[in-house]
Amino acid sequence: MAETDWACSLEYCMLTRTAHWVLRAAAVCLITAGSITQTRATASVLARDAAADFDEAWHFIRDHYCFFPEHGIDAWRRTRDALLPVAERASTLTARIRVLEELLDQLADPHAHLRTNLASSHRLVPHDVWGTRTPEGLRIDAVRAGSAASRAGVLPGDIVLQINGAPALEVADRWRPQHSPMDDRALDSWSALVGLAGTHDTPRVWRVRSGAMIRTIKIDTIDDDAGAHSSGASPAVTVSEPAPGVGLIRVASFADPHAVELFDAAVDRLADASAIIIDVRNNHGGDTAVARPMMGRFVRVRTPYAKMRRRNGDGLGAPWTEYVEPRGRAYTGRVVILVDRFSASMAEGFAMGMRTIAHASIVGTRMAGLGAAIGTTTLPNSKITLQISTEPVYTVDGQPRWELAPDVEVPLDALRRAQMTGGDAILDAGLHEALR
Repeated sequence: MAETDWACSLEYCMLTRTAHWVLRAAAVCLITAGSITQTRATASVLARDAAADFDEAWHFIRDHYCFFPEHGIDAWRRTRDALLPVAERASTLTARIRVLEELLDQLADPHAHLRTNLASSHRLVPHDVWGTRTPEGLRIDAVRAGSAASRAGVLPGDIVLQINGAPALEVADRWRPQHSPMDDRALDSWSALVGLAGTHDTPRVWRVRSGAMIRTIKIDTIDDDAGAHSSGASPAVTVSEPAPGVGLIRVASFADPHAVELFDAAVDRLADASAIIIDVRNNHGGDTAVARPMMGRFVRVRTPYAKMRRRNGDGLGAPWTEYVEPRGRAYTGRVVILVDRFSASMAEGFAMGMRTIAHASIVGTRMAGLGAAIGTTTLPNSKITLQISTEPVYTVDGQPRWELAPDVEVPLDALRRAQMTGGDAILDAGLHEALR
């Protein structure tokens, strides 16, 4: 090959290689542009689906939620106006969950929540403490037995001054719903509970005034979330005799269908006891189909135990009556029910019903105040399920379940002293009531 021919061939090769890379670069640009267009289209579809799910949830709440205050449904329309634009921009599953959580949080109702969550979601309440606002901070009114807060040394009567370095009241205010139809009292109570519960992914460090001392308490509850809302490995029903002639039946949950036969065996064992104490503290509820047969061991004839209502238009329809059917040999001795702030939902209904049908004395503190049966819906696009309060429950004479107070209320200072010394003030009060 002549030198000039070689040079021409080299020039041709260089030009050809340059053209090849230019074509490859152009192809990459076209593919990238196509990917971006496809990604944008996907995000647009996700946002559209998120908005549709949001609207489905909003309408379900509007049509079925049972605790709207007067003019609350009109205010609920303003909630939609505020949050729908957020849903319309929710182009990821995370964003979709967040806006749905924010929608449900506007109800300030522990019974209203998604059945899924993010690591950054707040824990369900009541979690491991019950607290209320004071001018100084958040006062602890109750501590769940066996919880991380209890193990860390949190006591009833403590005042939480700071949460993770921020003033506790400011933390609660951050969780206070901004587009809610509910009244200030409900919002203050709910946001205090959520502020104290924190999020799943963040350990809590509290600055606490405990009596005359101020101390720092570290509460790492990341691995404790399941225990806060279940009975864990504990049996659903246990039985003991804490005093001569007095039986104690502990019902940890009304969610286990096997609990009925265990309860039957416990009642049969205590058939000759002069009194039975039934402990439904730290019981987060379950199913009427479990609780009602248990109540059936305390009646001889079909007996009304509650009234219920549901939405009819913008208001509530007429009440209907719920009954207990007799089962087995009826126990007719004295009955005492132990409750606390972590007795929730069906546990509250059980205590209320037993006071009606068995003239039971309720001993302890106020309960969680979850006053209704729930309704659920599954959203069409995300398949996320949510639940809300739909059917309020009342005593047979019309008293709302969420206003139920114990017959014998154990004061805060007694709870504090007992926890400091390893005692059980509510059980002690229950035994006193059973033996009087």
